[in-house]
Amino acid sequence: MRIFVRIVDASSFTRAAESLEIPRATATTTVQALESLLGVQLLVRTTRKVTLTAEGAAYYERCAQILAAIEEVESGLIQPGRAAAAPYLASRQLVEVLPKCKPTPVAVSVTYVKSRQISPRVRAFVDWLAEVFDDAPGMVKVAPPLADPPLWPVLDAQRPNELNTASH
Repeated sequence: MRIFVRIVDASSFTRAAESLEIPRATATTTVQALESLLGVQLLVRTTRKVTLTAEGAAYYERCAQILAAIEEVESGLIQPGRAAAAPYLASRQLVEVLPKCKPTPVAVSVTYVKSRQISPRVRAFVDWLAEVFDDAPGMVKVAPPLADPPLWPVLDAQRPNELNTASH
């Protein structure tokens, strides 16, 4: 599933294989075996592009959801630092250090990866950033290029001391 999803996301067997650090032939034979197992063609391949069939699009959507769920479960199991820091955060021992830290402001922007299924960790991180910095000076809310999306705060390097909520 990971190989198939990566091929669709990259629109290329070669780029997907490179990103997974596997031979291109392995990616090709894996998809061929998958298509044989399912009994349907998932991808239309030409020398210049790879496109999904209708069956491939449906399979891709489900695979992306499954892989995102697996990633979410695995990320919860692999982050012991959060659990270890919880008592210090609750007792406010870590909070005492943070006000003393005054880093130089830098421009920051957040962009979702080109994928139909966004990892729950990425979505949670961006939502957290939006919540934490929503009322911070110098933030500008910019609507993502989606139909009726929520507005996300983005630091405006040109106006670091004012909050601008106009959409660009």
